[in-house]
Amino acid sequence: MNPVRIDRKPTPTHGGEPPLRLSGSPHPSSPEGILSDITHLLVSETSPELVLGAVADALSELIPHDTLSLYRADPALRVLRPELVRDTHAAEIMAMGSLPYGTGIAGAVAESEKPELVQDTDLDPRAQFVDGTPREAEALIAIPLLARGDLKGVLSLYRLGEGNHFAENEFSLAIRFGELAALAIDNAEIRARLETEAVTDHLTTLNNHRYFHERLGTEMRRASRRRSPVSLLLYDIDDFKRVNDVYGHLVGDRVLQAVASITKDSCRREDVVCRIGGEEFGVILPDCELGDAVAAGERLRLAVEEASLPVIGSITVSVGVAQGPLHASSPRELVGHADLALFQAKADGKNRVRTPESAPPTEFGGEPGAGYG
Repeated sequence: MNPVRIDRKPTPTHGGEPPLRLSGSPHPSSPEGILSDITHLLVSETSPELVLGAVADALSELIPHDTLSLYRADPALRVLRPELVRDTHAAEIMAMGSLPYGTGIAGAVAESEKPELVQDTDLDPRAQFVDGTPREAEALIAIPLLARGDLKGVLSLYRLGEGNHFAENEFSLAIRFGELAALAIDNAEIRARLETEAVTDHLTTLNNHRYFHERLGTEMRRASRRRSPVSLLLYDIDDFKRVNDVYGHLVGDRVLQAVASITKDSCRREDVVCRIGGEEFGVILPDCELGDAVAAGERLRLAVEEASLPVIGSITVSVGVAQGPLHASSPRELVGHADLALFQAKADGKNRVRTPESAPPTEFGGEPGAGYG
């Protein structure tokens, strides 16, 4: 099998999805028009994934090329990872995984953070190879994507064929484009991070109280449309106040993190795990009947009980389980029924799972309890 440059990613010059027109303008006919379209990405609400696609599409019009690779940088590990590949051999390139800084031409650009124009990559000793693809003459533009002093990735453009070189003005244009593209990618990542942080509990990295109520409403509406069940687990750590009083809040925080981790490991992929507040957690289980939800609650209870935790040894949780529409037709009512079941689990001696059927009739509110001890 013939080797080929790892920096190379072949696709048709104008292949891929249609360009993302954020400006709403007609098809741009000049470099200024294309660059103007890219500047709209700086203030758009577009996701990072769509921004990457828009960058690749715009480049196909701005600088004609045969193949394109966009690597994302991982500064902590000092590696590049192929994120977007427009190439007939994309599968082979993606399968190679990460590329260390300093390895290959793209890795050298990541290391130096300086753009490079290499007209004959087959003569460059830094070039790396991928088995299973044809070896051919090619020219390369490799641009570091720098935003606010941080390396976001490396963009590689190729022209295939002997003597099919890039012009100096195209190299300069690619550098200008890379500056705008890096800022657009950085802004999209910042927006995505802020959106995630708004619904994330920072201590446990679980979904937070706000997300819990929003998602429960969404899942109950979906269940109503599909005439399918949705179940809810509400549980809290037994005697958690004593943990904080005896061992301190730092140990208490580690206990909360441990319970969060145990919960994620014991739940299905589609289940929605949340920290509602304090030592109370919730799990939304789409398409789950009451019996299966009780079994899930019991698995969780047992997993927590059997875990050996530093300093304190072991803890337990009490779990309340309810199902919509069996027990409730609204999110508020479903939370109330699960909360009532949790109260009964505490009253029955803690470290157990209960449903509304096991609790005596009583009035309930729509918010999870503030902790039962």
